[in-house]
Amino acid sequence: MSEKAVIDNKEEFNILQDIAMETLSQETIERIGEDIEISNKYLDIIMEYIKKLRRGRYKKEMIEGFMRMIRRKKEIVVRVMIKHRGKGKCLCEDEEFQKYYQVEWKEKRCGVIEIIRREKTMEEVVESEEGVEEMIEWFDKIYNIKEIEGQTLYFDKRLIEEEGLIKKEKEELFKERISIIEWKCEIDPFFTRKKILCLRGIKKYKTSNGPIEIQVTLESKEGIEIKTIIYKKGDDLRKDEGAEISFNIFNVIWKRFLNKNYGITINNKEVIGQAKTYGVIALREGGIIEKIGCTPMKVLCKIHRGLTCCIDGRIYEEYSQNGCLECFKELSIEKKNIENKIKLIESLVGGFIGGYIIGLRDRHLENMKIDLCESTFCHIDFGYLLNERPKFDANLFAIPSVLRNQLQEIVINQNQITMNCWDIFLLLSSKSFIILRRNNEMILNLLLLVFSFIDGFSIDLITNTIKNSFHILDSEPLATNKLLDDILSVSFQKIIKDNQHEVLSWIRNN
Repeated sequence: MSEKAVIDNKEEFNILQDIAMETLSQETIERIGEDIEISNKYLDIIMEYIKKLRRGRYKKEMIEGFMRMIRRKKEIVVRVMIKHRGKGKCLCEDEEFQKYYQVEWKEKRCGVIEIIRREKTMEEVVESEEGVEEMIEWFDKIYNIKEIEGQTLYFDKRLIEEEGLIKKEKEELFKERISIIEWKCEIDPFFTRKKILCLRGIKKYKTSNGPIEIQVTLESKEGIEIKTIIYKKGDDLRKDEGAEISFNIFNVIWKRFLNKNYGITINNKEVIGQAKTYGVIALREGGIIEKIGCTPMKVLCKIHRGLTCCIDGRIYEEYSQNGCLECFKELSIEKKNIENKIKLIESLVGGFIGGYIIGLRDRHLENMKIDLCESTFCHIDFGYLLNERPKFDANLFAIPSVLRNQLQEIVINQNQITMNCWDIFLLLSSKSFIILRRNNEMILNLLLLVFSFIDGFSIDLITNTIKNSFHILDSEPLATNKLLDDILSVSFQKIIKDNQHEVLSWIRNN
């Protein structure tokens, strides 16, 4: 077992290969527990992997390895505690696990946590399980009221300065916009590993299912930090979780094949697709989404204050055409340095190729985000996957025209390459697609674990979607041509066929 705590890209790729090939060892599963980021990233897959195994010695070894893995870090135990609140996810739902440890599945009490409770270890963590339910109750409570601004959930009663408030009944406190839970473990149950102090309601959106925005106050050695999350009900956020995990898998594969003549060298750096992701936690109804961008959002134009540092595609399009010089300066890709131009292209490639593989639909301008601080593009709202469609749907490559038109006008001259940015996007899309296609069996086996527990997603549907996305019955050149045809079908201009010719020449030589 490696002595280093952090799992690098090569080791992460090998772990995913082991899972896909059903060769994961007890040693490896314990090793995953040394890296909190990796264990949290793939906890869903690992639990589903074990649940899918047939009864026998190997499954028993995996169950034992899983328990050793989560015991390594209390942050992983907290994540298991939260994952239990999602439908069909927790390992304690598995009959063999229940028999082996003599536990049973309960909606509000995790069997995995019960085992740790019996051992009388990590007491401050297991005693926080009741707090998880109280937190979800608070989410539901403020979700159903009109005015949520200022409603605050404290994770430690010592944070309340006025001592008399603590003695009041819960309902009386709630009227004063105060709620308290006992959270002895102190760990942020969402998307950081910092100490959580409180949650505060910010606003309720007037869109469908009316999600609410909540401010998270955290404490670390660097001081107080503010993050923002969205609580949403009515949608099955297991789909969003699945898309997030899928994109993480694609990113690992793309990175693994860098510096192997797959990418393009620009600015002395080889680039390839990179899908931007954000955190999602599915609960019994709806769940929690990590909000993209800065907290608070930076206003970038003094006149048009709707232009903040993270905007959706519609706002990007609207403010790009309003004639304001300040808006133009902030939204112009041409004015970005070469590093940020490439970051934007990489994220566009990663987002659209990743979405293409998992059959991501319902792509309209409000379902796309551009983070102007990070110069990255990101898909949001994964309600339609595996080619499920709403009544009215856009093309799989519904790239915002305002972005596409700018990319076509910008020329980059680097490392003996002179191409406009749209051509770079096409070439990187082709190469990123080929990398994933050459690892299609690994991807399919992993995505069967990612999506198979979601209602309506059968093994046949998942398998057929992934194989069709890769055009698996076609040759590699023909499959790549079909991909390019799908991309180019959204262009308003005639695209020179040299793009496809260059890609096909590269395929023949690699």
